[in-house]
This record gives sequence, structure tokens and C-alpha cells, in this order.
Amino acid sequence: MRYAEVVVNLPLSGQAAGDVRTYHYHIPPELAGQVRPGQVVIVPFGRHTVQGVVIALAETSPVPETKPLAALVWPKPLLSSRQLALARWLGETCFAPLATVLWHALPPGIGQRARPSLALTGNVAAPEQLTPAQQRLWQLLTKGAQPLHKLPKALADPSVWRPLVE
Repeated sequence: MRYAEVVVNLPLSGQAAGDVRTYHYHIPPELAGQVRPGQVVIVPFGRHTVQGVVIALAETSPVPETKPLAALVWPKPLLSSRQLALARWLGETCFAPLATVLWHALPPGIGQRARPSLALTGNVAAPEQLTPAQQRLWQLLTKGAQPLHKLPKALADPSVWRPLVE
């Protein structure tokens, strides 16, 4: 199993200047081979689903239990290895949290304000075998697109919606 080291786009209490606070997520099989450093991803974070930037990949994790990456915001990295190195250097030199530096390095329009939504596309019928949570989600989606951050936590869990994505 591979792991991604991620910097989340959230103001964290107690985050000091020069702080490099990262979190580790395992890469689920459906995203294997697609995740690269510099990509913006969606990750579970506490009770929320947030965006983060992958800064490194590894074969092991320093923490015993990890959550899965939920999704890729963009299929290709938005930051190069040189830009990631520059962000680390700026954070250390200017005593700025790495998260702040990274989010200022991203192209305009990418950031926490861009919130993922789920929607049915075309005229599709519900799959035959759905869990109760997937049935509830499907019912909501028949009424229109649903922002992930507004769904009940039980339905926003990637294990509920990911099997429905083609």
C-alpha cells in the first residue's frame, strides 16, 4: 500500500510560523498510480472533508492507522517538485506555515472555496444492489447536485459515494 503525505488547507490552532504540519493518508486501490506530489486532493479531516496538497509519497506511514484519500481535485499536479521545494524553503526562511505558502502558490480558483459536489449525469437508473446509505444518497441526488460539505456525514463518507462513481 502507498501513502500520501498531505498538507491541509485549514487554519489550525496553535500553528506556528515555519510549522510544517502534515497528515498521512493511504491511497485507495481506485486511485493507485494516479496520485503524485503537487496534486490537490480531497481528504477526510475530523468531521469534515477538506482539500490538501500532496507533498510526498511513501511506501510506509509513520502512523499506524490512516484514512483513505477521498478524491483528486485535478488529474495532474498543480505544483512541480521545484515549486514544492521553494514553498518549503519560503516557509522555513520566512517563518510561515507551509500550508499558507502552498495555498498562495496554487493557481487562482483552486482552494477551499471550490467545494466538490455529487450529481447524477444523464438519465441513469439506480444500481440494483445499494446499501441503505447509498439508497438515501441516490434519493438526494435525484433532486439535483449535492455539495459534499452539506451532506450528512454518513452520506459524505467516500465509502458510500465512491462505489457509485463510474
